[in-house]
Amino acid sequence: MIFAIVHFNTPELTTCLCASIKKHHPDASIVIFDNSTSRPFTNYDLFDITYFDNTKGALIDFDVELRKYRNRDVRGQTESGCRFGSAKHSMTIEWLCNNLSENFVLLDSDVLLKKPVDFCNDSYVCCSDIIQIYKDIYRIKPMIAYINVKQMQEKKIHFFDGRRMHGLVPTNTRYHWYDTGASFYEDVLRVKGLKRINSSDYIVHYGCGSWNRTAQRKVGNSKCEALTFKAWLYKYKKLWT
Repeated sequence: MIFAIVHFNTPELTTCLCASIKKHHPDASIVIFDNSTSRPFTNYDLFDITYFDNTKGALIDFDVELRKYRNRDVRGQTESGCRFGSAKHSMTIEWLCNNLSENFVLLDSDVLLKKPVDFCNDSYVCCSDIIQIYKDIYRIKPMIAYINVKQMQEKKIHFFDGRRMHGLVPTNTRYHWYDTGASFYEDVLRVKGLKRINSSDYIVHYGCGSWNRTAQRKVGNSKCEALTFKAWLYKYKKLWT
């Protein structure tokens, strides 16, 4: 089984997640795509990881990609501290879908596994939980999701759609609310390709692990763990040791 992680400045959290994966799936293959700007992942030899280094924009040049969207919310993304994080995350997952030859389990870097993943089903495009973003707008949970890249190709479904992406569209449109996994959820639902799981059965989630914590408090994000990441890792030590 392949587990894919998008890493962004969270080496301690990602290291413990890799240990958690190996604890529950000793034979698992781990793929890390590193978008870090200050704290790259360096422990790839410890877990025999397939490591994609995008810290210098060699694989995805986000500056080039973002300039394609003339209506992008530069001011709002700067003030919130997000800096197009949702768009970059979605572009990265799209890259993984296009470049990994096998289906994979997608994990956020700030989760830990509670038990082995046993929900993967190749009859579906995606096996995941869902999150309500705003009113009737939902998304899959990118914190843990089984992505069937073969069915995505067959059904011509993409994970990233810049026309339906937070930060890349005008703020007064419906698509302003489309966080990571929202357009994908919409398209997967259209082809009846979603198997819903209960994510809390499988993971604990720190939340906002790669966010600037000052910016996180500024926007009042109440879904993020109040503990420091070190205290959180200690609290759930049994899941990765």
